[in-house]
Amino acid sequence: MWGNEDVIRLLLPLAGLLVWTAGCRAANDGKPPTAQAAPGNRDLAAQMEALLRAACTQAEGVAISPPESIRHFTREDLHQYMDGAAERYLGYSFDHAAIAETHAGAEPFAIELYHFGQSADAYGMWSTDAAVEDVHLGQRSAYAAGLLQFWRGAYFVRVFHRRYLQSSREAVLAIGRATSDAIAEDGNLPDLLAELPPEGITGTPVFFHEQPVLNYLYYLSDANLLRLGPTTDAVFANYRQGDERAKLLVVRYAGDDAVAARKAFVKEYLKAKPTSGPCIVKLENGLLAGVGKPGNKALRFVFDATGRNLALRLLAPSASQ
Repeated sequence: MWGNEDVIRLLLPLAGLLVWTAGCRAANDGKPPTAQAAPGNRDLAAQMEALLRAACTQAEGVAISPPESIRHFTREDLHQYMDGAAERYLGYSFDHAAIAETHAGAEPFAIELYHFGQSADAYGMWSTDAAVEDVHLGQRSAYAAGLLQFWRGAYFVRVFHRRYLQSSREAVLAIGRATSDAIAEDGNLPDLLAELPPEGITGTPVFFHEQPVLNYLYYLSDANLLRLGPTTDAVFANYRQGDERAKLLVVRYAGDDAVAARKAFVKEYLKAKPTSGPCIVKLENGLLAGVGKPGNKALRFVFDATGRNLALRLLAPSASQ
């Protein structure tokens, strides 16, 4: 039997997905921009248009019309397409989007290609809303209620029925398979995922860079205590080992912010004195939070740990640190 915590754990990522898609739907259902956005990198724009045309002409088992329109957006104007939801993309190395409108018979569909400066960020964008059905497209995928999302190579892809009909599943998946085949090349996972102990991970680890994504995953503070920003890499994962549960955050810093971030976390969040080793504190909710021993570039944090043994195991540095 599932308890309330299990149900909440399942529903929260889906709620995030619905908020995101609702924001996109509001932008998509309204009037489009009065002029097509400038394509920025024209070679990349042409490549993405070719991918979209291939996805429409090579979808198997369903007759998809050629793209009726293709719109382009860059970092400067992505908000024109999705308004507030654009900030999540801009927290990664997003540089170009190409959006195609098409039909299967009378049914309207959209294909959205988002290109990132590094494939790890394409995975990161996908990972923030991955807690739904994996339909084994691209390198990893997620499907729910007429919306397919996957990543492959440097691309994060969304394919959906304009009215998000569940009955459109087969057409959406056919378009998605053709899009993945057109992309052709796989990308690299974030190397920071190797810092996560493999035993006991539940769900999909999330890769990100900046404070707003952390607060979406786990609210820490209005202040940026951990000194997160464009040059930091971070990965967040949920764990269950036996009867114990915990959340692990690993942050890798490009500069000297690790020392300052650890000091601020111990003082302001844990309300503890500085230590040379792991610092673990029981908070008012009865759960444990802590930080590992100081490191030159990487720090490990645990939250909502139900047992000290699991917290200590997760805070232990990996062999690569």
